Amino acid sequence: MTKIKVEWIDGERWPQCAPDPKFPNGIRLDLRDGAARFCHVELPYPARRCGRYLIRCDKCGYSAAVTTAGRPDDPRSVEIGCYSQAFHPEGSTRIITHPKKEPY
Repeated sequence: MTKIKVEWIDGERWPQCAPDPKFPNGIRLDLRDGAARFCHVELPYPARRCGRYLIRCDKCGYSAAVTTAGRPDDPRSVEIGCYSQAFHPEGSTRIITHPKKEPY
């Protein structure tokens, strides 16, 4: 059984910009980066204010940081690829700077 941990880290500030009108109900982030196997993680929505979610898979070691602003366009869910050696030989060291975003 895969264990995904989600921790929110407060950025200790409030948003300075208006939310993106393309995402009035939040966004779905795709961090699979082509991985055939993946996990879907629901995030607390909306975040309290500016900060980030730290997401980590105890099974394969994949981790990601997802920023928040406490606005309607915050992420609601994330799909992360499985990067265990059995499924992805190069492991979990990958940097995705522009994930796919879809409206919720």
